[in-house]
Amino acid sequence: MGRRRAPMRFVTGDGVDLYYEIIGTGDRVILTHGSWGDGNSWAGVVETLAAGHEVVTWDRRGHSRSGDGTAAGSFQRDADDLVELAQYLGGLAFLIGSSSGASIVLKALAGHGADIASGACVHEPDLLGLLDPSVHGGALEHERAENLRVIEMVRAGDAESAARYFIDEIAVGPGTWHLLPEKSRAGFVTNASTVIDEFDDVFDPEPVDLARLDSFGDRLTITRGTESPRLLIAVAEELERLLPGADHLVLEGTGHIPYRTHPEMWYRVVLDQIRSL
Repeated sequence: MGRRRAPMRFVTGDGVDLYYEIIGTGDRVILTHGSWGDGNSWAGVVETLAAGHEVVTWDRRGHSRSGDGTAAGSFQRDADDLVELAQYLGGLAFLIGSSSGASIVLKALAGHGADIASGACVHEPDLLGLLDPSVHGGALEHERAENLRVIEMVRAGDAESAARYFIDEIAVGPGTWHLLPEKSRAGFVTNASTVIDEFDDVFDPEPVDLARLDSFGDRLTITRGTESPRLLIAVAEELERLLPGADHLVLEGTGHIPYRTHPEMWYRVVLDQIRSL
């Protein structure tokens, strides 16, 4: 296994201090976490990946140990940060992202794919704006209302209730909150305010340059679970239609956080994609 290095920091072009860690040696893999979380989200798989790779985890701006800058965050700002971090480290990396982290990886690929990435594997990007309102209108309105409910909890100062409601009722499923490690729950509460910045991005009808993404071809893999929230499955299915050049895989029996619930299956899929390149 790799030996964890001392905590590291990188300052972006607009002056935001980003926290990251590196473990292991070999071809580089960069992991981008989803909403509310931080680099610790990958704790269950990072050591295994580091057995044969240099693994980079980082806290997105405004999350945990990273600074938040002076302007509101967005998927595009985070994608720009990911690109800057990858360029700062040098060479090409295999990019991995989950949920909003997956959306950020897709944006980074669309803008600078060939410059920073040898390939990418993303799980269930939360780009709900891609869905056709004439087909999913009722479900989308319900999802929008649920997210606004969470935002109101955050603004009212009840970050813990907001985080618990988001995990149990929106993103994963009932009872999941209490199954998360205490450190993860604490991080979710700390990062609760970031959900406000992401709301518009989740429902943006034109979130990413699909033509540029499709040109990345089968170096991009998009996965989805069978037990995930149905709108996230619908987004993955829509991306399968819109990005026919990419690989699209279904992880049977898994949900929205397979790297936590089914780490061995998730790792095998990711390792297969890395080795294929």
